[in-house]
Amino acid sequence: MAHYDLKTSQLRDYVGVLKAGDTVSLTGTVYTARDAAHKKILAALENGEQVPFDIQDSQTHAMMLARQGIISNADAADIC
Repeated sequence: MAHYDLKTSQLRDYVGVLKAGDTVSLTGTVYTARDAAHKKILAALENGEQVPFDIQDSQTHAMMLARQGIISNADAADIC
């Protein structure tokens, strides 16, 4: 396992490098959205429309609701 300190703009460069168990500290813009927002963003991009923020070199993070409260998709494996 390795640790990486990365900027969001570097993520594409590390796709083939990162392995399960590695940790990453990100610097940059990270957008958090629920499933409905991701569907709207995808539909807008597929239709050639603009999204209301600069998506280039940013990271999107999916969120979900659980009875215990709001958790991130990174934590989802711990409760499933």
